[in-house]
Amino acid sequence: AHGVSFDGTYIYWVESAQGHQSIFKAQLDDVKDTKQVLVGLGLEDPGDIAVDYLGGNIYFSDAERGIISACRADGSICTTIKTDTKHPRFVTLDARNGKMYWADWHQRAVIMSARMDGSRPDVLVDNMEMFATGLAIDAPNGRLYFVDKTVKVVMINGKHVYSLFEEPFHHPYSISVFENTVFWSDWTTNSLQTTDKLHGSSQKRNVLLTLNMPIFGMHMYHPVLMNASSNPCSNNNCSHLCLVTSNVTHSCACPDGMEIENNVCHHVEGYRAKYLVVAGQQLFTKIQYDALGNPECHATHFDIGRVQAMAYDNTRDSLFIYDGQRRTINYINMTDFTLGITHLLVYSGLDNVVDMDYALSHTCTHQNSSWTMESQHESNSHPQVLVGLGLEDPGDIAVDYLGGNIYFSDAERGIISACRADGSICTTIKTDTKHPRFVTLDC
Repeated sequence: AHGVSFDGTYIYWVESAQGHQSIFKAQLDDVKDTKQVLVGLGLEDPGDIAVDYLGGNIYFSDAERGIISACRADGSICTTIKTDTKHPRFVTLDARNGKMYWADWHQRAVIMSARMDGSRPDVLVDNMEMFATGLAIDAPNGRLYFVDKTVKVVMINGKHVYSLFEEPFHHPYSISVFENTVFWSDWTTNSLQTTDKLHGSSQKRNVLLTLNMPIFGMHMYHPVLMNASSNPCSNNNCSHLCLVTSNVTHSCACPDGMEIENNVCHHVEGYRAKYLVVAGQQLFTKIQYDALGNPECHATHFDIGRVQAMAYDNTRDSLFIYDGQRRTINYINMTDFTLGITHLLVYSGLDNVVDMDYALSHTCTHQNSSWTMESQHESNSHPQVLVGLGLEDPGDIAVDYLGGNIYFSDAERGIISACRADGSICTTIKTDTKHPRFVTLDC
């Protein structure tokens, strides 16, 4: 785990498992029973988490995707902050003043600043020796502390940079500030150290604790740091997200794929979300997987007997379903998904459809102890037989709609074959397989 933050009730952190990244939160006094996923999709290399206690949001960077994101503290809505980012890390908020700061790489190491809605981006620190780590805001005094080989400070208004220590230093990494004390982790000694920020020197350094591993991050919490007496988002009229932009102003924001008009978010014209459809018997579940956050799920009972095969037509945004109980092929437009009312496409001549592909509505059918591969179009009620001989146990169909070919496996014969889309020319392209079942193309 890394990127830890705390808002007085909940602790937030990034967790990695088998290459998958997620952002979690839990109550500090009962982590085991209150742990929940806030962001489970759309992350590649998330960094530190910063809490916006006024807007009720969390901010985090993703260096691999090159973005900074903001989500509601419950993870229900997320947005990409539109600002000047390349490889952002260590996002730090001054929520009271609506400002955010982060380390970045713009052909050189820099520290950037912007409003918390991403507007007015600016280079705060330039001419650095290395990529900065461990940013910490000292808002009452208008200073930002950071690590650039040693602990340094920048005066936010004048952009003047100075070192906290004059003498050589070991390997500071993460950093935090509270009142007159600066805290930092030292990777050479695996220790947490402090000093008086007004008289930083080796004589006034103290070692708080030493561990058997490096300290990657730290977070300072005190109720005085979260004074919400003046909150620009307290009476906002935003339909989705409120982002603080100063001590008296805010900005409304929308999830990706939506645009704002009069503080209300609407879907961008022509936008089509990406979904995974999972089905069993009569129950169909649609899971949106292209949005940052947690998967959006919708479960609906369809008016069919039992689903046995499915195919999606991207052109018409329609789902084709083979009903294994009634032996029919039905279809439904995805805009009507929650209604569950399908339309009949093929209602006779089908015995056992085991697979379909969306590009030309191909079906693989078992008829009278023999297998055929057919092409079916909505406008044509009579299937066209493409492959009728030699199929013993076909397992899957994949269509190269750009090249005009279909690929299919035959588990019984241990081969993978390809045909022209009209069935005119067929060839075996793979013979050294045992029992191939599922064929997928990367076109």
